[in-house]
Amino acid sequence: MSLEEGSCDLESFDKFLKSTRKVLVVVTSPACPSCGYYDGVVEEAEKTIGDEIGTLQVQVPYEPVVDYATCGKLVSEHLKVKEIPTAIYYEDGVEKTRITPTNDFEKDVQTLKELKK
Repeated sequence: MSLEEGSCDLESFDKFLKSTRKVLVVVTSPACPSCGYYDGVVEEAEKTIGDEIGTLQVQVPYEPVVDYATCGKLVSEHLKVKEIPTAIYYEDGVEKTRITPTNDFEKDVQTLKELKK
């Protein structure tokens, strides 16, 4: 699942988090060099956790002049994301942990797989 531009309703976003048993919100940016790497980590981990944990991708634009009304920007500010990429794991709408990559592929995949426990 991903947020589409123009469908950004923060109230609905919060309701989604609360109504979904387990969800991993992954905040990335197309211009972020390590985000492509982390997308691969998430994709690999989803093979194991995907049956129990939903994944929501949030793309934050990175341009010299940012349109602050973009959905990704609004959601990342709403979630108080300080670093990109970041993965935020929720259970029943409650934030349980924030994860940033170590750039060790196997370790990063394992960290996400451990959310299933």
